[in-house]
Amino acid sequence: MEEKNNIEKNEIYQEVMRIVNAIHSKDVSSEMEEDKEKIYRKILDKIEQVEAQHFFLGLRIVVWKYLAAACIISAVFLGVVKTSYHAGEKALLAKKEISMVEAKTPLGIIYNVSLADGTKVTLKGGSRLTYPIAFGKERKVTLEGEGYFEVAKDKKHPFIVNTNKIDVVVLGTKFSLSVYDEDEETFLTLAEGEVQASTKIGMISKVIKLKPNQQLVLNNSTGDVKCKNVNPKYYTEWRDGSLYFRDLQFDYLLKQLERRFDVHFIVNDSSLLKERYFAQFENNENLEQILTLLSYRGEWSFVKEGNNIRIIKNTNAK
Repeated sequence: MEEKNNIEKNEIYQEVMRIVNAIHSKDVSSEMEEDKEKIYRKILDKIEQVEAQHFFLGLRIVVWKYLAAACIISAVFLGVVKTSYHAGEKALLAKKEISMVEAKTPLGIIYNVSLADGTKVTLKGGSRLTYPIAFGKERKVTLEGEGYFEVAKDKKHPFIVNTNKIDVVVLGTKFSLSVYDEDEETFLTLAEGEVQASTKIGMISKVIKLKPNQQLVLNNSTGDVKCKNVNPKYYTEWRDGSLYFRDLQFDYLLKQLERRFDVHFIVNDSSLLKERYFAQFENNENLEQILTLLSYRGEWSFVKEGNNIRIIKNTNAK
């Protein structure tokens, strides 16, 4: 039943975000300026449709629905497009206020965003991407959480991803960037092309260039940086439903599962959190299957209590 609810939740979210993407066109932006009330009514109608169709799923889905609805409303009212005419043509002037869109993914959701320049971004659960409806001289977006970027090539206009810990500049490439505030480390993994990263932790910014199959790891407390060679698929194929844990500490592994399945883990013995795991899941295994396989050592067991999952150290474990 839970898996069915997650599918329903994802379908609703995709439909809601389809409306947000429709706002990307200049025609719709113009309509917003001329008739905001009309668009607002359409949004309310869509919310009512979702409410009527899915009220039976219970309070959890209703609460989620309002998060998705808030995403639509924030996308509409976050910015206002100011249009001017010059030499008989409609043009966006440099001094105008660019309309911004905010795509926010709830936990348990993976969502694809298409930007105006053709760049594609996949967002993991618990992430937020802020971007303009139309790009100017710079192609600049802001990320919180984790995203996989397939950047459209444009030598004249660099693509910049701003975060509160690291900035990434590229021309055309594929990479994954994980920069959650609550995590101890930030990860930048390059699959294709070349990127330049500038760190923001500590007194001195560090500038690092990465080549394909390299990963930058930034300590979010000290600002220390290390680069290593990796297989990019272990850090990028989460967007297809796969999970790869390569010498991963248990506390960070649990965070990955929380974002994937929208659950909360409670661990009764902190000594378990430092254990490291190698595992991979490529067949869209559900959470119970994953935990059963991870607990094969017999060191711990798990008990599900609604949205909470207790990890309990076994008394006979060392």
